[in-house]
Amino acid sequence: MRLTSKLVRDAFIFLVVISLPAYFFAFNYTLNKNKSEREQTIVKHILSFKGSLSEALWFGDYPYTKQILNALSYNDGVTQVSLIDESMKMVFDVTSKGHTHSAELLKKKEQFLKSHSYETDGVKIIPDEKALSNYLLISLSKQNEDKLEKLGVLHVLYHYDDLKKEARVTAMIMIAVLLVVFLLFFLFEYLYLRTLLIKPLSDLEQAIGKMNSSGDIRLPVNQNHIFEIASLTKTFNKMGEEQQHSASIINAQQSKMINISKMSSLGEMAAGVAHEINNPLMITRGYLDKIQKTVNTDLEKYSEIAVPVEKAINGVMRVAKIVSGLRSFARNGNSDPMASVDLDKILSETLEMCFERFKHGEIALQTTNTVTAKILCRESQISQVFLNLLNNAFDAVTENEVKEKWVRLQVEEDKTASGKIVIRIIDCGNGIPEEVAKKVLEPFFTTKETGKGTGLGLSISVGIIEDHNGRLYLDAKHPNTCFVIELPVGT
Repeated sequence: MRLTSKLVRDAFIFLVVISLPAYFFAFNYTLNKNKSEREQTIVKHILSFKGSLSEALWFGDYPYTKQILNALSYNDGVTQVSLIDESMKMVFDVTSKGHTHSAELLKKKEQFLKSHSYETDGVKIIPDEKALSNYLLISLSKQNEDKLEKLGVLHVLYHYDDLKKEARVTAMIMIAVLLVVFLLFFLFEYLYLRTLLIKPLSDLEQAIGKMNSSGDIRLPVNQNHIFEIASLTKTFNKMGEEQQHSASIINAQQSKMINISKMSSLGEMAAGVAHEINNPLMITRGYLDKIQKTVNTDLEKYSEIAVPVEKAINGVMRVAKIVSGLRSFARNGNSDPMASVDLDKILSETLEMCFERFKHGEIALQTTNTVTAKILCRESQISQVFLNLLNNAFDAVTENEVKEKWVRLQVEEDKTASGKIVIRIIDCGNGIPEEVAKKVLEPFFTTKETGKGTGLGLSISVGIIEDHNGRLYLDAKHPNTCFVIELPVGT
């Protein structure tokens, strides 16, 4: 169950649980309060007429006595006013129809009258809870010289049925007010919790979903959140950073393992191919050397074949050089020691391997080398980086629709820092879009069609150059597509 639903459910249960006790408390409190007020009003009214009523009875003014009893019967809730003389006979009776009293109340009244003392008894109230009414009895007497004359007992029966209905309405109003106040409080509390608890947890839930899909899981830390939520957000962001760092390490290691496997397989194949090609090449070279010696003994006689033989020997040497470069390129150089190697040698062997491809693709391969220096490196790995960048440039230019297609390799000293060599591989393209440029050096990112690229070449190249204390990056400011390699000069 979601937190919002649980809050609503718990609020509803709380309302039900608290409403019933609150209703009964409000009902009983209001009813008892109104009963007490009615009782006090009636007693106060009776006591105000007690002297006049006693005088009327003493002098036998029965019309006035009747008038007083009628006035007393007009009080709210009074249903019967009667006067009993000292012999316990009813003298006057004013009764309102529509209300009865129980037999238990009559029994209580008779018991009171039997034990009644004019000298000590004042106002006596006999409750009748079953009939929701009370009997009020008050003694009437007159002091005549030294003797107390008994005049009778005034009986007043009153009820509070109407007070019960009023108490019910009052209790309902109080419950309604309570509900409104509670709902307003709950709404405020919900909005408060939504800001400080529900929304941060919802953002956390969405971020976890993104973590499984895109890896972008950083959440903004709001200092207005409660301490626990802010701390949880910081911990989660730290976990996300560690997860991304771990993922990048895993991807890098995975790309290296794939490259090592690929290079190992290619090296084994290249070694076999080189062995099979070298044998017939050496035989061909041997026969060509013999022919060349024969030609050189009499150039006039063999002038027609002198040039073709020279070209054939150069072709055989070029094939042998390509095979040697392929074997050097394809081998895994991770375990090779660093060695000081002529940079021009690495570049010439690399260009030799891709020269024919550029030629058949009608793409001009231009080189500018103003530096004669050695670099401390693993030769096969640096050759792999150069060849990978040249092949990427070839693929990009092939898809370009410009008329003059070219790729340029520039080698020069770093003008901003001594002891460094800068190699630029530039093609005639108009650069790489910004959204692609941000990811182009990441593992497994590729813009090529399925089956034509794994997205490992550039990321592995970055790792190789960094292992050589150098840097490989995309020059975003260059008008064309330009990858830059910076390497320290060797000794």
